[in-house]
Amino acid sequence: MAKITNGEELFNSIKKGLQEAAERKQGKSVAVKVHPADSLSVARIREKTGLSQADFAATFGFNLRTLQDWESGRKMPQTATLQMLRMIDKAPQRMARIAAIANGIELKEVALVDDALQAIDRLSSLSMKRGIGRSIKHAKKDLEEVRNSLSEVA
Repeated sequence: MAKITNGEELFNSIKKGLQEAAERKQGKSVAVKVHPADSLSVARIREKTGLSQADFAATFGFNLRTLQDWESGRKMPQTATLQMLRMIDKAPQRMARIAAIANGIELKEVALVDDALQAIDRLSSLSMKRGIGRSIKHAKKDLEEVRNSLSEVA
């Protein structure tokens, strides 16, 4: 859709829309330009989370088949779902945490893992000088897996 840059263009655009609406009401065939509600890519948002289709659907409470339909373009998410997808797109980790809480995972459990990961990050920078950084990296990876599994619990 072209960007409207002045008052006259705005007036003409509104006038044209009203004329088309009046013609349609009179039963005349009017070429209608459909503007999708959103150019949101559900697949891109899901991929941004790093989750498979099944895990994404389970984490956020979507039906797997419906998610597949959205990604293929066969169906378009409803308005409320579009808003939720926008929020997942803007803050995937935060929304996964909210979904985990909604699915019964206590915030304390997730927060404890996050605290442990922060402590490992601090230790990691100190330990590189002492040659034990490799062990700390493995511990961090294990904790990240725990955090991810907490988010996946339904």
